[in-house]
Amino acid sequence: MRYVVAGALAFLCDILVLYVLTEYFSVHYLLSNVWGYFVGLIVSYFLNVHWVFSYRRFQKRTTLEFVIFNSIVLAGLGLTELLMFIIVGMGEMHYLTAKIAASVVVTLFNYFAKKIILFQPSTNPGGT
Repeated sequence: MRYVVAGALAFLCDILVLYVLTEYFSVHYLLSNVWGYFVGLIVSYFLNVHWVFSYRRFQKRTTLEFVIFNSIVLAGLGLTELLMFIIVGMGEMHYLTAKIAASVVVTLFNYFAKKIILFQPSTNPGGT
């Protein structure tokens, strides 16, 4: 449940930046999405690390943890950009509708990737 709340807060920051840059500064929606995604990343990282997950595999190696976290999020960003491009371009939907649809898929991807890679004890007998 905490992941959902943290994700909702990060998503609100993300979509707000997307909307403001696109509507008020005439930035292309895919570029605005990148900026919004990075704002959401910062919010998400701090909430995930300090509030959502109780176990951190790389707790003593925060630089490595942040790099892995960012790699997962960048993969999610690529997936979001692709889905938005397809939904807006081929589906002729509004960019905000496309963002919401893409976010459902990417939220699931991000949760499972983070849970498995970062926030779950290693099955390695020697540890990670």
